[in-house]
Amino acid sequence: MPTPSNPYYQRAFNALAGSLARARSAVNEFILIQRGFDLIGDFTGATKYQLSCSDLTSDLEVTPEAAYFRVQRALTLTEVRASLLEPSVSGAVTIDMTVNGSPLLTVPITIDQGEETSTTAAVPAELAITSIPDDAEIVISITTAGAGAKGLIVSMLGAISVLLPAP
Repeated sequence: MPTPSNPYYQRAFNALAGSLARARSAVNEFILIQRGFDLIGDFTGATKYQLSCSDLTSDLEVTPEAAYFRVQRALTLTEVRASLLEPSVSGAVTIDMTVNGSPLLTVPITIDQGEETSTTAAVPAELAITSIPDDAEIVISITTAGAGAKGLIVSMLGAISVLLPAP
């Protein structure tokens, strides 16, 4: 069978030639992004929620309820992390979270001075709750803002507790 020259048909050909699962995953992720969902993932159960907790130009401020959202399905949480567009020039940025009013973290998320991500923090965040029920309210608070930090995004990574069938 000749290889199609049209890029659309090439992708379809590749999907039929053995990479159907990868193609379905990419299409599902694209559809979720295209529709503007905050849920990014595929039907394998890998899930990531991301939420912007500030604008991109103003310095962060201590804010007890910087952002909130509700999960769309029951989730087994494995990790939380945060990132900044511009790091703090003095002091760390610290983020705390609650699930339906209960503390989500025993050790808050920290982004060290001069760093843009919590993945390099000297003290990593620790989860107090890993089982997040469907429609749970997640509230994110900025407890320490550092100086000059901008553009905070918080991510929750985990697995959907009950998988839906692929379309």
